[in-house]
Amino acid sequence: MKKTSVFIKTMLVLLLEVLFTQCNNSCNRWICVPEENMEISLEFQSNSSFVDVKTDPDPLSSNYANVYLFTNGTRLKRSNDTLYYWENNQQIPAGFIIKEESDSQMKLFSFGLFFPDVNFYVLDYLFVRDN
Repeated sequence: MKKTSVFIKTMLVLLLEVLFTQCNNSCNRWICVPEENMEISLEFQSNSSFVDVKTDPDPLSSNYANVYLFTNGTRLKRSNDTLYYWENNQQIPAGFIIKEESDSQMKLFSFGLFFPDVNFYVLDYLFVRDN
């Protein structure tokens, strides 16, 4: 009886590890589609606070003169409910506050950047989980 219990516990632990690993590998990508034929993706790195940004197209080009605050290849660093720009191995005091987060959606709001009045800067973003 004791061997069976140990076996069941071992199998349960292995199953949970596999599920956790799969989620870490596939549940860390978030997508924002600000306009047709545009995509911003955030890749949250497993076992790290870093987030890699990918854009398609690169660079983003708006049909409506919007300026998006994401650039392909940018790295962000997450600290609690904030994503900070990370440049030259330093955290920059600008980035995005996570306003709302659920299993399927994440709303980001830009902070710390100063904009000239000539363009339409997009400050709010809605990302959905890409499973």
